[in-house]
Amino acid sequence: MLTRKMIVGMIMMVLVSMSGVGWAAEYWVHPDGNDSNLGTEASPFRTIKHAVSQCTSDENDIMHVQDDPAEEPDYVEPQVNINISKLEIIFENGVTVEGIAAGQYCLFRAQEYSNRDVKNITLRGEETGEPKAKLSLQKGAHVIWLEGCENVKISNLTLEGADEPYYDPVKQKWHYGDGILVNPGIIGHAPPYCKNIEVNNVTCDNNLRNAISVVGVDGLTIKSCVLTIRSLGGYRY
Repeated sequence: MLTRKMIVGMIMMVLVSMSGVGWAAEYWVHPDGNDSNLGTEASPFRTIKHAVSQCTSDENDIMHVQDDPAEEPDYVEPQVNINISKLEIIFENGVTVEGIAAGQYCLFRAQEYSNRDVKNITLRGEETGEPKAKLSLQKGAHVIWLEGCENVKISNLTLEGADEPYYDPVKQKWHYGDGILVNPGIIGHAPPYCKNIEVNNVTCDNNLRNAISVVGVDGLTIKSCVLTIRSLGGYRY
C-alpha cells in the first residue's frame, strides 16, 4: 500500500525528471499579423524571420506560414537564418515569400555553427492542393542555402530564382544563384558536410546558375522534382 510519503516522493521524482525537458511550441505567421503579437493562431506574427527567432533548439517547434489571397507577395523578408535543430516550417498553399533585394545572398539559410548543430529541419508546403507555396528572390543568389546541416527535408514548394544576379560591393563580385545550394559547413567541425538531405516534389525555376548545386553532402535524395534554370542569355533548359 502506498503511503502519503511515498506518493509525494514519486511526484517529486517526476517533477525533477521533467525539469530539464522543454516543450515544443507552435507559432503562426500571417500577412495581417504583428510581431508584437503572441504568435498564436488567433494572434499571429507578421514576419517569418521574427517567428524563427522565437523558436528554441531541440524542442520540435512548428511554424505555420499562412496565405492571404489579397496580398502579393504575402511576405517580403530579409535573409532568414535557421541555426537551431528540430524545426518544421509549413507553408500554406498559395503563400508567396519574396526575399528583399538589398544585401543578402539567399532567402533561407540553415547553417551549423562551431558550438551548435543544425539538424532535423523541415521546410515544406502542404501535401495536397494547389498552388504550391512559392519562395522567390527579387535579386540575389540562392533561395535556400544549406551549410553543414543534417536531416533536412524540403518538399512541396516552388523555388524561383531572381531575374538578375546579386552584386557584392564588398567583394566586388557577382553572385549567380541556385534554387538550393548544399554546401560544406565550418572547417574542422564535424560533420564538415551536409548529411541526409531530401528534396521531394519541388519545382526549381528561373535560377541563374543551377536548380540544385551540391558541393559537399553525404546522402542526398531528389525525387519528383522539376528543375529548370535560365542562363543570362535568357535560355531555359
